[in-house]
Amino acid sequence: MNNSIIREFNNLIYQINYILVNFDLSDKEKMIILYDLCGILESFHAKNLIHRDIKPGNLMIEDGLKVRLIDFGVSKIAS
Repeated sequence: MNNSIIREFNNLIYQINYILVNFDLSDKEKMIILYDLCGILESFHAKNLIHRDIKPGNLMIEDGLKVRLIDFGVSKIAS
């Protein structure tokens, strides 16, 4: 992982769009983000929770390229 990116985050959280446009992420860093998102979705779906609004504006990135999914306004519990 690119240490300069991690230092620049400095405990701030950004929308994924900002990160992808303003930082030169390596393919490995992009895969880390994607893998983290898949883990989040897998965890939710295992509990029968459906987000229903996955989009870049609802994905936040923090230190260590950790993904946070936000805005559960239209989510539901699957039957």
